[in-house]
Amino acid sequence: MSREFNWNDLKFFVAVARAGNPNAAARVLQVDHNTVRRRVSALEADLGAHLFDRRGDHLQLTEAGEKLMRHAEQIENTAANVENDVAGDDAEVSGKVRLGVSDGLGNLFVAPLMVELRKLYPKLSIELMIASHRFDLSNREADMAISIDRPVRGNLVIRKLSDVTMRFYASRAYLDQFPPIEQLDDLVGHAFVSGVENLDFGPELNQLIDEGSLGPKFTCTSSVAQSKAGAVGGGLCVFAKFVSETEPSLEAVLGDQVALVREIWLSYHADLKELRRIRAVADFLVEAFERSRSKFS
Repeated sequence: MSREFNWNDLKFFVAVARAGNPNAAARVLQVDHNTVRRRVSALEADLGAHLFDRRGDHLQLTEAGEKLMRHAEQIENTAANVENDVAGDDAEVSGKVRLGVSDGLGNLFVAPLMVELRKLYPKLSIELMIASHRFDLSNREADMAISIDRPVRGNLVIRKLSDVTMRFYASRAYLDQFPPIEQLDDLVGHAFVSGVENLDFGPELNQLIDEGSLGPKFTCTSSVAQSKAGAVGGGLCVFAKFVSETEPSLEAVLGDQVALVREIWLSYHADLKELRRIRAVADFLVEAFERSRSKFS
């Protein structure tokens, strides 16, 4: 090591490690990407270690980088705990919370809630991260995550937010083209707008889907895209009630004859559980889902 390294450079290193490249890290830190590159290069020079290898457009931690990341996260957690312990009980909720969530929940339900949350805590900064994959909290892809189905891995605090019932929906314009759908067999031949995930509706309906009996299939990764396609007559869709409510033209098909109940969970790393801002966001989300239970039934 050529000289004592600059502790402030660690936050640039951590941002690049989490974001995967300096440009994305710069957006998170709200600085110029050249600043990020310069600070990481300075850290490598000070430590005398190569911290990243390039894999296409993505930077991957080297063995030395992985070791430093473990230490950096410990320092990050210690700093957060100092902030929480030293601040008085009357201190305002402040700081940044990165909340990861899937696109349907994120765009159509959680995003509006964040406006309400910010009114409660004006000094709180929320970074809502919307993606189709499950967020890896152990690698700090987010501080907190809302997921369908309970997480099974990681040192996490897990709180159930709600059950959610999935049903078939279609637009009135689409339904008017066909005889009434009153039983499962009536679904045969209908166009199907679906997500990439295979949902388990039970043996009889699963067989219809697997055999392609539902007719032409349009698959997209976004729940919002599915709802838009269904609303203009694209075919049958599978949604939760809160999604269907965003498109007035959608109507439930078969009611509870076809209903899949899943669970929505909030999780965050156990190291963050004592942070005032994490507790505030968690409590707010639990209460918000509770008062909106009808949207998920």
